[in-house]
Amino acid sequence: MNAVEGEAVPVAEPGRARRLTEDEGRRLQQIVRRGKRESFRGRRAMMIMVAVSALRGRGSSGSF
Repeated sequence: MNAVEGEAVPVAEPGRARRLTEDEGRRLQQIVRRGKRESFRGRRAMMIMVAVSALRGRGSSGSF
């Protein structure tokens, strides 16, 4: 879908983040460390980790 100049481009609604269990966090870290960041799976895992760290950062010092 190509946008014409001045035409509104549809954007996805923001998702909701929740706290991860320890197992979920470990699994995401494994995917990010082992995988190539160019892969969809690696990029998605990184985005989830960023969203969760932002959620944690609201009420704490921001450490992982």
